[in-house]
Amino acid sequence: RKQIAVKLHLSNTAGLNMFTAYGAGFVAVNHEKHEKNLILLPESIITEWSTATPATLTEADMQKLLELGTEIVLLGTGNRLRFPPGPLLRPFAPAGIG
Repeated sequence: RKQIAVKLHLSNTAGLNMFTAYGAGFVAVNHEKHEKNLILLPESIITEWSTATPATLTEADMQKLLELGTEIVLLGTGNRLRFPPGPLLRPFAPAGIG
């Protein structure tokens, strides 16, 4: 069997947002605790996004994510991995968003 090596490198993240902690019902961004849904971008935080749960996300919620033009969307769902309904995720693949 061929082994694949992965190298991880520490990047210079000065001035960029980073997740620095997480726990039951919260994430911390740059050591600031957030207990509501948010969108984290490298240089900004959008705190007024949605109050939905993974099961109640709407097309409008997902459209907001699509409009950001990001390459990756990481959807935090709490202590269990849950996916939004399939039809809400379909537009991401043609847009090249993973």
